[in-house]
Amino acid sequence: MLFQLTSGQCPSLLFTGAAIAKETKDKISWLFVQTAETAEVTSEDTLVMPVTREIFAFTDRPNRLHGHINAHEFVAFWDEGGTFKADPPNAVLTWVDADKKVHEAEVILTGAEVRMQGRAIAYELEVESNQTLVLGKLTAVSMFIDSYLCPEKARAMTGW
Repeated sequence: MLFQLTSGQCPSLLFTGAAIAKETKDKISWLFVQTAETAEVTSEDTLVMPVTREIFAFTDRPNRLHGHINAHEFVAFWDEGGTFKADPPNAVLTWVDADKKVHEAEVILTGAEVRMQGRAIAYELEVESNQTLVLGKLTAVSMFIDSYLCPEKARAMTGW
């Protein structure tokens, strides 16, 4: 079924869009992607993922911004006063097994710590129910991380 808008409905849609644009002007919601050739599940609640390139960050409409941040800048979002400390992000972890089958797990990233002078991040995580991570090495790994509200303070830190 197609939706049909009458002329009386359009002004409210425009007003709603303006309110969203004003709200997101002050706080921008950023999403993140980290990829690595390998990562290691070292315990039931820890994943160590190399940082071979900076972490890619991007926003959705209406801002459509993007940038890169290093491991230290990214892990700072879990510091006291950071959005991730108060509200840990959801993430989807994907990897490929020896049979070339793609796997995924929904996780909550409850903490993060820089390792190896910024060349790795150790994530503390909770795996969503009915899913498990097997201890050991993962290959062709990607982590898609939910939003971080970026107030002016964080924007100044990252240069976005």
